[in-house]
Amino acid sequence: MTTYASPVALTFERADIDNGGFHLKAKVGGVAVNTFQVDTGSSGMVMSQSLFPSDFPWDTYPSFGSYTIHYYPSTITRTGVWYHLPVDLIGADGTTVSSHAMVLVCPDAPDNLAMMGVSAKGEAPAYNVFLQASDSSGNPLAPAYALTQTTVVIGQTHSAGDGYAGAALTVANPPITPLPAQTNTVPFTPPDVQAWNPPAVNVAFAPPNGDFGTAVPLAFELDTGINQFLVACPQSDIPNGCLGPENANDQWPFTQNSRISVSFAAGATGAAPALAYTVTIGEKPAKDTPNPVGDVLYMGPPTGDGSFARANVGICPINACTYLYDALNGFLGFKPL
Repeated sequence: MTTYASPVALTFERADIDNGGFHLKAKVGGVAVNTFQVDTGSSGMVMSQSLFPSDFPWDTYPSFGSYTIHYYPSTITRTGVWYHLPVDLIGADGTTVSSHAMVLVCPDAPDNLAMMGVSAKGEAPAYNVFLQASDSSGNPLAPAYALTQTTVVIGQTHSAGDGYAGAALTVANPPITPLPAQTNTVPFTPPDVQAWNPPAVNVAFAPPNGDFGTAVPLAFELDTGINQFLVACPQSDIPNGCLGPENANDQWPFTQNSRISVSFAAGATGAAPALAYTVTIGEKPAKDTPNPVGDVLYMGPPTGDGSFARANVGICPINACTYLYDALNGFLGFKPL
């Protein structure tokens, strides 16, 4: 049985929950990058190839072929080649954690593109740089992390009495986002960590001046890459009057004064929800609440191409809570500030 070192806290280089999210320094393949945006809404690191020197030894690292990643609600896409690369994560005070992860290297991306996808959406753990880490002495850190308003605590697991409430996760076998086939012969050993299905959250909708409909369970996603709130589900789950006209990005804004209630985790009994709040469209959120400061959008029904019914609550719940994803024990939850 693996013995894990004490968790390590890395202070973000920049942190603005309402505008811009979390940013962390790193070295990838020994190449220093000023900051990555930490994105719990995507899988794998994504970088511009221009950040690497022209003589970077690509053929010495495991490669997994080309891929195109899609970011929502921006509808931006990036195309590149997957490599599994060593990564040093660097806190603002110089504290360093060593890791490795799948990195999508994009030749035609903007020069400063640097995203650090660390989601909990059932991807193969090799995509998540926070789940494969070791401390400065080389001791392994548990495949788990907590996000506060200023830090990521790598190796932080869940235990009884730690103040976190949430959901026990079920194993995703095979992973929802599996590794692509390797395209070269460089030795590669995937991390020995389970992939977990996202937990469920109960979401209900109410039109302006109307009552809430029946709550529906949707896959839950906290997404530090956006300050919005996104919903994907069958349109029949949303009462008439909640949605405005479709926009240019094939998304539907919710109408002014319509409401969305959120109760996580769905199905929990015998305790207060870990996260429960109501969003009123057009109402400015109070300080230190989980309500989104950005747009609230209906993304349409799942399309069958890997998308699934979900509620993406964005980053703003971290205004009110600490977030924990424990991939060692299969737990996702929150602790009030």
